[in-house]
Amino acid sequence: ELDGSLKSARLTVAGVAVSNVSARLKHDQGWLTLEHLKFEIVDAAHPQHSGAVSGSAEMQLTPPGDLTARLILDRVPLAEARALLSDLEIDLSGQASGRAEARVAVRVRITVCTRSGTVSSHCSAAAAAAKAGTPGVTS
Repeated sequence: ELDGSLKSARLTVAGVAVSNVSARLKHDQGWLTLEHLKFEIVDAAHPQHSGAVSGSAEMQLTPPGDLTARLILDRVPLAEARALLSDLEIDLSGQASGRAEARVAVRVRITVCTRSGTVSSHCSAAAAAAKAGTPGVTS
């Protein structure tokens, strides 16, 4: 069981730089839930501009299951977000705002450590492999 929070000034997810990351994490009965999820995606072509993402996500870890995310997008740079959609083979430009819901089948290998206290880290690593069709998105 896990109940805590995540904060990071900068992370790289699937090759995309995200900043000002925060979320409330919960793990209970095989489910990992991210609530109050917030982060920014910097536009590599215009580093002074960034788009904001907020929402929630949940994933069944035991047994391994789907990742479902419900997100609100505010001026998210499409060229950067495209890198997160590995099955999408088109060039994108501009920005997107709106609501999105995505569901992806995920295979995950997780190492569980038990610790208590406050942890601060400059980097972290987790092994994960995902393979699915293009997730359905509604806006």
